[in-house]
Amino acid sequence: MTMLTIVWMMMKEELRFHTNFASKVSFFLFPIAAILGGAVAPMGLQNISSDISYTQLTLYIHMGIFFYGFSVASITFFGREYIERQFGHVNFLLSTPKNLPWSFKKAYAAYFIHDIGFYLGITLLPLTIGGLISSFFIDVHYSYVLFFALALFLSFNLGMALSFFSSAVYSRGRNAFAIYFVLLLGTMITNLYFFGEEPTYLIPSHSFLLHGSLLHLGLTVGYILVLFGIALLFIQEHLEVRNRAFTTELSSLIRTFRKVGRYSIFLAKEWLDIKRSRTISKMLFSTVMPMIVITGLSWFIERGFSISLGFNIIFYSAMIGYFQVITYSWLNNTDTVDYYDSLPVTVSQVIKTKILVCVSIASCISILFVILMAILLGQALLLLLAIPVMMVNIFYIVTVTAFLTGLRTNSALFDVKILSKFSAFSMIPLLFIMVQSRLISDHMLITTVTIVGMCIIMIGVIILLYRGIERKWSGVGFIL
Repeated sequence: MTMLTIVWMMMKEELRFHTNFASKVSFFLFPIAAILGGAVAPMGLQNISSDISYTQLTLYIHMGIFFYGFSVASITFFGREYIERQFGHVNFLLSTPKNLPWSFKKAYAAYFIHDIGFYLGITLLPLTIGGLISSFFIDVHYSYVLFFALALFLSFNLGMALSFFSSAVYSRGRNAFAIYFVLLLGTMITNLYFFGEEPTYLIPSHSFLLHGSLLHLGLTVGYILVLFGIALLFIQEHLEVRNRAFTTELSSLIRTFRKVGRYSIFLAKEWLDIKRSRTISKMLFSTVMPMIVITGLSWFIERGFSISLGFNIIFYSAMIGYFQVITYSWLNNTDTVDYYDSLPVTVSQVIKTKILVCVSIASCISILFVILMAILLGQALLLLLAIPVMMVNIFYIVTVTAFLTGLRTNSALFDVKILSKFSAFSMIPLLFIMVQSRLISDHMLITTVTIVGMCIIMIGVIILLYRGIERKWSGVGFIL
């Protein structure tokens, strides 16, 4: 089987997988929405560019695309889950080398190429088309739009290659990954500190955009190929299903959760899945890592560009809640739920259980982060408001995500209708609290009242959506 054939089959597999949970019309509306976004964004950026320099603005855009590529390409990070889990009646091509005469290295290489093509088709190419449309209405030549798109494509691939390499290191052991992570973080901070607005050796594709230099183009392509090549060498050639023995704990866990009432059995089973699959470490990483990145970027912008962002712990309390959509998504990846279809269990019961588990775990992780940030920023008094805001935001985002996406979060968010509803539900309160957080130092009483008022509204929405889960997901089976 040729590489081109494998990549094409993976493309079809990806399409079938997503359209199985969202209608074809909804799925293909996603790139159309990206075209509209690509057409509108340049017009808005013209106004922003009067406040910050062109170099700063393009750096932010490239870093955003870089982290987007990094986030979508954790191939070997999920590789073992793809192999160990077959989603009941569904299997993945990534796991077939254990039965077919082709190697895991070839499978992962094909998957990496497939990811480039898939996200190019549904995101980057539509954004480019939108940018070309906007060039007819603003003073930007179409050739520059294409050049800008090429630079963004390189940044995206650079992020993917780094993610591929990082997840390959992770597959070799947690100790190796811990050392690698410290070195990676140190390299990023060093580049940002010494090179400021143009971190050439961190994101050379940004320097390629600024100067059009073949040196920077070659450096970017070289980075991508080297990271990709080393990652292939690091990947274990034979990823066999691991057999591990566990002691019987379900009965004792049910007794532990007995005060919860009818959900005690579900909570016990969910916690056992998390413990045995070691998902807690991934949930911790997914919650803390984005906040570390935001904190680092805000520090970099404020110190490097002398731009006061005014981020305080109220801002971080709101943001940390937003990222719990990732945590909830991880809970839906711990184990297949298809077998529930033969048991006297409803989808709504499992969804509500996951909400309770997700909120509990996320709260424990987040409260430590918020307290640490309060100490570092010298804002201990704001904890009286920050912690309730954090708790409400976590419960709110998790409930909204669960209500809209059920047990298929990753695929459901490719449905434009669901994504639009999720954006409206999440962004309005988040932006409101973010804006109010900047005013709290000047108007403490009024700002506190408005933030508390928004939290009360959010609690009301939580109650309505939580109660509505039963109605929305009644009659829906576990096997779609």
